Amino acid sequence: MLKRLKRASVLASADARPATPESMMKTVKLQYNTGQYKDAVETMQHMLETPALHPENGLSGNFYRWKGYSHFQLYKKNDSNQDLENALSCYRLAIDELNFFDPDVLCEAADVYRRHDAHEGALLLYGTVLEHFPMYKYSAKAAMGAVCCMFRTGHLAQANEYLFWLVDAPMEQVRVPEDILYLLSARVYELIDRGDLAMIGYEDLFQKKKKDGATQGHE
Repeated sequence: MLKRLKRASVLASADARPATPESMMKTVKLQYNTGQYKDAVETMQHMLETPALHPENGLSGNFYRWKGYSHFQLYKKNDSNQDLENALSCYRLAIDELNFFDPDVLCEAADVYRRHDAHEGALLLYGTVLEHFPMYKYSAKAAMGAVCCMFRTGHLAQANEYLFWLVDAPMEQVRVPEDILYLLSARVYELIDRGDLAMIGYEDLFQKKKKDGATQGHE
């Protein structure tokens, strides 16, 4: 009920404005900010197909970021590969052609790349965030995303550097349990044929679990 009322209110607000580039961008922003992603995509597509509705300085990286994010949200709802393809195209345009160099956008794009099984591209984006935005508030999430990509691509040489950084990061930044980080680290050593270090990691983790009385099911 409330969602229908919110959508109707946004549509009514859009209908009340004359069709100018400025008014259309206000409509898009309102639709985007209120989660009306299907409407936002339709409005932005109409702008793309109508040169007279392009802003004076052209369509910006932020415009394609909104369109990419909206397509991605639709994909997560309806599992449409076309929406995923559209999201990927929009983020590529925003980042590669319009140089929209923002950590939030880079991380959003990395999530889209991962859904598209383009883990190499996602790893590059996460690495860019961690290298150029060390104070980014979601840097721990980016580091964990990078580790996941390394497991998928077999690029494990740096994985433990990220995992050790996560162990030492402030707790408010990290949502992954410490035990999982230690387990992943031991698994990395196992995969790169350092069984000696892997066994140390597994043993330390087991002893920690044993001390906590939580060794059932752990070997």
